[in-house]
Amino acid sequence: IRSTHLSGLFTDLGILAGQALRGLPTDARRWKLCAYIIGGFLSGAVAGAVCFRAFGYGVLWIPALVTGFAGGWILFRGRGAGPGKSGVVLPEK
Repeated sequence: IRSTHLSGLFTDLGILAGQALRGLPTDARRWKLCAYIIGGFLSGAVAGAVCFRAFGYGVLWIPALVTGFAGGWILFRGRGAGPGKSGVVLPEK
């Protein structure tokens, strides 16, 4: 399922709708996934517009801090690293 472009999701919905209209089985999980991603995109767009109107460009600190924290977490904690293990991989000398 394409999730990088919203237009791809609407293409998927069109394909699913066409299959359903022809009487072919469709995957309920794909319908839900498309709806969740599109709903998340639209609600994020509305929330971003409302917050920008209220706080101006300062609201961009929110995604910047969330992204920075997530990047730092992955860098220092690592993906799936156990307790005491660092996620940082250093090159061998």
